[in-house]
Amino acid sequence: MYSYGRKWAASVQPSEADLANPELRPYLDRCMRSYNIGAAEEARLFQLAWNLAGDSSGSHQELYERWHRGDIVRNRNNLYPRYDRSRIVERIRQLISKPLSP
Repeated sequence: MYSYGRKWAASVQPSEADLANPELRPYLDRCMRSYNIGAAEEARLFQLAWNLAGDSSGSHQELYERWHRGDIVRNRNNLYPRYDRSRIVERIRQLISKPLSP
């Protein structure tokens, strides 16, 4: 989708208030610029990813897959090319097009 080169991105994401700040926004737009996604959408995408992977249900799912379904990396690599991602990609685009609830 876009570059994941910024290691700080997962831990230092701007809030919606930061994105709405007219003094800060030009810096965010410049520093968080990606190939095909804006700063607000990128921040929301990282927040959505953290909510999915970092909360208890996301962590629980990973542990379940690891202990009961074999090698998680191999399973995901085998399933990924066969999965129709068009609906979820559209849903993610809809979710990151507007502010997420805190």
